[in-house]
Amino acid sequence: MKVGDDVFIALSFLSGIVVIFGVLLNGLVCITFVKYRCLLQGGHTLVFSMAITDLLCSAVAVPMSFMANVKKKWLFKETGCTINAFLVTWCGLLSITHLAALAYSRYEAISLRQNKLTVNKKVIGVVFALWLYTFVFAIAPVAGWSRYSLEGIRTSCSVDWKSPGVGAISYTACLFCGCFALPIAVILFSYFKFYKALKKMTRKSSNTWGYRSALAKRTAEIEKKMAKIFLVMIAAFLVAWCPYAAVSLISVCGKSSWLNPLSEVIPAYLAKLSFVYNPVLYFLMYKRFRRKAICLFLYSREQTLTSDTSKYLTTDKAEGKPRYLLKEKGDSLHKSRNSRENETL
Repeated sequence: MKVGDDVFIALSFLSGIVVIFGVLLNGLVCITFVKYRCLLQGGHTLVFSMAITDLLCSAVAVPMSFMANVKKKWLFKETGCTINAFLVTWCGLLSITHLAALAYSRYEAISLRQNKLTVNKKVIGVVFALWLYTFVFAIAPVAGWSRYSLEGIRTSCSVDWKSPGVGAISYTACLFCGCFALPIAVILFSYFKFYKALKKMTRKSSNTWGYRSALAKRTAEIEKKMAKIFLVMIAAFLVAWCPYAAVSLISVCGKSSWLNPLSEVIPAYLAKLSFVYNPVLYFLMYKRFRRKAICLFLYSREQTLTSDTSKYLTTDKAEGKPRYLLKEKGDSLHKSRNSRENETL
């Protein structure tokens, strides 16, 4: 199948979006956690870990595909292909498993009463286990269990799904079960148990305070909101990874003739888009994190405005103007205090 220039342009645009917004949004998440280290408790530690992986892939691996699409060919030889595929695979698996861990942490937060110190130690252990668990799957093709190769229109790299060897098939089967089916099962289980616990809390508050009480209504609102958040999380997971998993299974089953290069590569780019919208999920799921991120953004904006004002103050001083005639910060068109007083009079 001959691929037209418009396809390369579209994929360049898509990968460019992943690079720009992936770096900006995940960078904001990481900076927020570094600035407000008090946030690094419980599920927030999982968010920080996931943002690091998404930032790494957006800043290092995806730009390689972007440049390859611009030039319409792979530019980094076989070694670069292996490195690129390893990073994309590892970060993708980390993204999947972290989403599952986040879902379970939300269930635990509402249904299990635990000491904060115990929870923090547990979460740190989970993060370490997830990085190690996914690393084993990502490094396996480098070690000889299956292999990495160019895919689709040959501007990106991934696991060689088309290889008919026993090793490649067994690797894909283990990868599908351990890093796709299992996380989906954990997310669905967590959603079911979480929603069940919320229903129980709502019923209890209604029985205690009356269904028309403010507390009962508030609990019901929380129930609906968290149910929507979980549904969004599940939908985001399925949209990102189901097409890619389906294409991979079709190739492994020897039906690659059903696919063309374009149908192979589009699911891969849909999966990479998860590096962009994962930070949006954090904003939806964690109110405290959302507040701190907004504070950081407003603080940075205020600092910029203050910096602009200080430059203006220096200029006015050099021109010998009195200090009360200096402009207000952030608005070069503001009138001086003295002028406003004269106008008022």
